[in-house]
Amino acid sequence: MSLALSLATLFGKPAAERLIQALGSRKDGSKRLEQAAAAMASGATAIEALKQAFGKDFLATVNEVLGSSKAAFTYEAGTQHYIRQDTAGLPPSQVLRDELNVNLDRLTLLGVKGKDLKNQALGVVAVWGKRCLDLHADTHKEDIASTLKAMNDLLTGDSRNFRQIYELLSTTGLGGVGALMVIAGVLVATGTGVGIATAISTFVFGIPWITVGALVLPGALLVVMVAKKARPVDDVSLSVALAYKLLERLEKP
Repeated sequence: MSLALSLATLFGKPAAERLIQALGSRKDGSKRLEQAAAAMASGATAIEALKQAFGKDFLATVNEVLGSSKAAFTYEAGTQHYIRQDTAGLPPSQVLRDELNVNLDRLTLLGVKGKDLKNQALGVVAVWGKRCLDLHADTHKEDIASTLKAMNDLLTGDSRNFRQIYELLSTTGLGGVGALMVIAGVLVATGTGVGIATAISTFVFGIPWITVGALVLPGALLVVMVAKKARPVDDVSLSVALAYKLLERLEKP
């Protein structure tokens, strides 16, 4: 499938044409579009190819073309501007991972915090969860359903302590030990002050277990969980962690 046709499938023909024109106007735009087309010819998805060729320019341009703004950072915006990957000939788990990556990357670029961030994330989760069920309901329906419920509860609930969050996460496919590990990873990620961007990186590239081990092994994490209240960035980061951990389970043979 050509780059133009693939973008038309993802965004619709009018938006795809505007996106190609906008990307072409970027520095070395024509050359980078050719690089993306070549990457697609070698088997990369349209999203992968454009992110490789344009980096953050791709997502920034998508935001401009789709008309996203901080003022429109709502649940509706999260659902309406969700980027879908064409599923033709691709493993379902790759489709879901591509879509999760690109839609979360867009959240970090828009830079909104607090309740607005949770609203947008909730919209993304609603669509991504439906995609999970569409592609994996035959084999992982219960796991997907429990994980999506936990993500929804995190993003719609009021502030609570991490002990309550632990009990919520334990109802998913993570189990008790997995829930502890995820909470420890989120506390490390959001404790940097960078927030959701660091949380995404943490669960894409791996949790620094040497750091969290100091919390988990002596049981200090349990003390922290009771006293520490969750913030909006924690709720979003925990939802991110649940999504990537679900993907790991979906990708297992």
